[in-house]
Amino acid sequence: MPLSMEHFYPQNPMPGYDDLTGKGLDDFGNLCLISRGMNSKFSNNMPKAKLDNFGLIEEVRNGLSIKLLEMMDVVRQSGDWGETQIKEFEKNSKTRILKALKLPSAVV
Repeated sequence: MPLSMEHFYPQNPMPGYDDLTGKGLDDFGNLCLISRGMNSKFSNNMPKAKLDNFGLIEEVRNGLSIKLLEMMDVVRQSGDWGETQIKEFEKNSKTRILKALKLPSAVV
């Protein structure tokens, strides 16, 4: 299954939504691996629409990465995914990775 990089908050958001270029758009906290087919279905939908259209269907959720599922869970709990959520998700993810590797936080 070929994978591609997905921007959970889209690079080209729909009219009326903020452009996050330089505000976490290309950061680890906003990126995840996803199948090419699913990436084309996600299109430029906003994170809430991605959750509503794909993240609530168990059969679809079973094919998504753990990271993407966690990102969708943030949207489900907070109702939003923007610069604040991206930065917080990235910080928490890096902490978890370092803890799992048992490395000091100064390494990052």
